[in-house]
Amino acid sequence: MKFYFDNNLPIRLARMLNHFDAGHTVSHITEDRRFQHNTPDVDIIASLAAESPRPVFLTADMSMYRKVPVERLALADSGLTIVFFRRNFDNLDFPTRAWKLVKLWPQIIAETTRCRVPTMFEITAKAEKVQSLGPTAGCG
Repeated sequence: MKFYFDNNLPIRLARMLNHFDAGHTVSHITEDRRFQHNTPDVDIIASLAAESPRPVFLTADMSMYRKVPVERLALADSGLTIVFFRRNFDNLDFPTRAWKLVKLWPQIIAETTRCRVPTMFEITAKAEKVQSLGPTAGCG
């Protein structure tokens, strides 16, 4: 399974997990030549949705889901499974984010592998569990 980290998450987290988990590929959007730092989210979503098999997209941009209608529609049409990190997760220092993510990584793998339809998940700053937000298609 392939995982892509969005620009708003540190590239070091993606690289760390890629070394930690030999069974999956974890990349950062900036490591993919298709994308620049300023590539619009809807273009990133469309490009990832065109991959087969579709990767899991991890982002700290909850506004995609909650506030920006064009991005919400792109997500709903994408067929992607998405993991959202809540705003407070981004406020944690890097070592804390790193150990919490390593601790949760097996659960992220299990939940994203187990879902029968593309699903959205949420991780809070406490990082105690991976919580389902429902099917991605339902966010439009």
